[in-house]
Amino acid sequence: MNSCRPNFWVLLLSWCLWINESLGNENLRAMELFENHCFDCHDEDVKKGNVNMAKLFDAGSFDGTLMFENLITAKMPPKNKNQPSTKEKRAMLDWLAKHQADHKPDRYRRISRHEFVHSLNDLLRIKLDLTGEIPDDRGTFDFDSDRS
Repeated sequence: MNSCRPNFWVLLLSWCLWINESLGNENLRAMELFENHCFDCHDEDVKKGNVNMAKLFDAGSFDGTLMFENLITAKMPPKNKNQPSTKEKRAMLDWLAKHQADHKPDRYRRISRHEFVHSLNDLLRIKLDLTGEIPDDRGTFDFDSDRS
């Protein structure tokens, strides 16, 4: 029984090293892909669209929502530039998804009864005017919501 214990620790240590190496390779691979497809136009020297991706990546945690959206909708890279393969694009999107900063809305707002009825009608695919059935909320200076 005791002879299995050292083997277990060796196995666990080798597994941890393998995981660490694969994560490091994933980061290097993602950086290579972004350098090949994005940094020609979005680095410290060029900054097209006022975007310096090198600076963003150096920051570590950043909001890459715009990068994600442009990549997934094929707005970037532009059609006349070298396009990533489907596998490369997937790797870039996966890397961006894993490295998103924790983003929470600044504050939540209450919707008006009209917005609520429109949302309900859209979700349920019905056309009912229920605004008269929902009580007024006139505690916000005669407006239906607390929108600023």
